[in-house]
Amino acid sequence: MLYRKYRSQTFSELIGQDDIVRILRQSLVEGRVAHAYLFTGPRGTGKTSTARIMAKALNCLNLIDGEPCNQCSNCIGIVEGRFLDLVEIDAASNRGIEEIRSLKEKMGFLPVEGKNKVYIVDEVHMLTGEAFNALLKTLEEPPANVIFILATTEVHKLPATILSRTQRFDFKLAGDEDIIAKLSKILKSEGIEADQDAMAVIARGGMGSFRDSETVLEKIISSRVDGKILTKKHVEDVLGYADSEIVTGFLNFLIGKKTEKALQAFNEVIAKGINMQQFVKQILEATRLKVLDSVRSNDKNAIRVFMQIIKEFNQAAGDLKFALVPQLTVEMTILNLTQGGGTDTNVVNPPVQSRANPIQQTKLSEPPIKKVVDEKPSSVPLVKLQDVSENVVGSDEPLTDQEVIKVDINQLYLKWLDVINESRVHNHHLVAVLSGAVLRQNEQGGLLIVVPYQYHKDRLCGAETRKIVQSVFKKVYGNEIPYQCEIDKSILKKDNKISFAGNQDLVENLLQ
Repeated sequence: MLYRKYRSQTFSELIGQDDIVRILRQSLVEGRVAHAYLFTGPRGTGKTSTARIMAKALNCLNLIDGEPCNQCSNCIGIVEGRFLDLVEIDAASNRGIEEIRSLKEKMGFLPVEGKNKVYIVDEVHMLTGEAFNALLKTLEEPPANVIFILATTEVHKLPATILSRTQRFDFKLAGDEDIIAKLSKILKSEGIEADQDAMAVIARGGMGSFRDSETVLEKIISSRVDGKILTKKHVEDVLGYADSEIVTGFLNFLIGKKTEKALQAFNEVIAKGINMQQFVKQILEATRLKVLDSVRSNDKNAIRVFMQIIKEFNQAAGDLKFALVPQLTVEMTILNLTQGGGTDTNVVNPPVQSRANPIQQTKLSEPPIKKVVDEKPSSVPLVKLQDVSENVVGSDEPLTDQEVIKVDINQLYLKWLDVINESRVHNHHLVAVLSGAVLRQNEQGGLLIVVPYQYHKDRLCGAETRKIVQSVFKKVYGNEIPYQCEIDKSILKKDNKISFAGNQDLVENLLQ
């Protein structure tokens, strides 16, 4: 593995942690070594590598200006993993009090090969409470020539008593420039060429982690054709990224409120098998860069537009984890940004009208209830919505004739996005259920919410959930709307071509 093959072996080889390196080397030169260190920070930032370099420096026979020589028997033994006075413990799998007691018993012996016994405890936050107490006693009264180096990615889980007895160093995520510098050295050693755009994509894929970046690079190298230069296109294809041009075009469609083109571009992304979470991440990254450019040019209108896109896609990223039909989540986000009031695009286009169905020209401010016009008294009287809500809450029994409220499904769908967004305030699981639901009319013309699973029906029919849904309906539509639930697994089938809440006709109308 590349990250093992090219692990830093000296302090000078560590990249991006200059302050930490300077302090550690100075302490070694002056002989002011602490008995316990705590290295904390995100994964892949060099905590374990630094701990091993520190262990070499503490036992090096030819220490030069705080740097291990990597040539003496002790340094070579540590590099080869056979130095008896360096003990590495994975606290994730050795987290109990018995392991710490065993460690304490062994500490009583003098170093066998080197000048100091060094214990590196990785993922120390995984220790149990009893193990922490046992470790604390050791840190309070450490034996001579014993040095502890604790490493963790979750320092907030460590007891304050442990923190107070260690010298703490916080490792930071690396910048893209530092990662590219490290990867360039690796490629040079491997005899492989890559263009700068390809390197930039790999660095972004590592998200500030040297180890993750090196793992990504290894995957790219393994798929490389011999003699070929690594290109941006090759890297994006191997990593399953959408082409940068597609991302840029999609973002421009959102800004210009070009719904049909944005949906078409998204469908192309899906057809290529690109992971939706990855695509959403790429949109967020591209929009972030747009925001920074707009800040530099002081374009406040553009900033508002891009911030709204970031807000919507951040929410979509969270909803994708619970969505029954993940594609629907992104499609709703597209519709919300291009058809609804999601963005103020004065910077690009004048504001477009609300996403009302242009064919029907119905005011969205009116309740989505079909007005029954009949000269003769109706044989099926329609009672006021607020009078029937108490009768249906907590029950999914067939509604009586007097409880039926005839609804226009298309009109309900026009504000269904608002229903889902408003539901987020109350319950994220409800968002997932409503996102995967299909609206239909029952035999009496009332609202029927169709879901694919029994537990979705049970949730929607529960008393508390009904109260939430009715409150959301009242806020969005202006009235409470009685509803029944039904299970239909066929709404999950791909051959149904459901692209937005199961109503293909509505989408086609919206896009006209």
